[in-house]
Amino acid sequence: MSVISGNEAENIVAEHLESNGYKIVARNWRTPACELDIVATCKRVLYVVEVKYRLNTNQGSAFDYINKQKIVKLKLGTTLWQLQNDWTGEVMLMAASVTGIPPEVQLVEVLI
Repeated sequence: MSVISGNEAENIVAEHLESNGYKIVARNWRTPACELDIVATCKRVLYVVEVKYRLNTNQGSAFDYINKQKIVKLKLGTTLWQLQNDWTGEVMLMAASVTGIPPEVQLVEVLI
């Protein structure tokens, strides 16, 4: 495998999360305004995970591609998901970077 698709990167992150005790509750949840790559729970916390893949970091890390506009859309999507699913607990936004072959996963959490 020379290049990983976005879907494959999401699968890698989902497997990583599950192996670390997270339960995946939604994948590629969409509204007309936004998409949430992965929605997961762990220890009564909801995690909304944005997955980014880069073959290498020559043009910056995958995290560099999550800009303010994307964060606004993620927050909107998270609010809509919470309303639709009656979630009233704690929520964390998580960015997942998948880099390289073989892929390496890095996670960053932010309270929203």
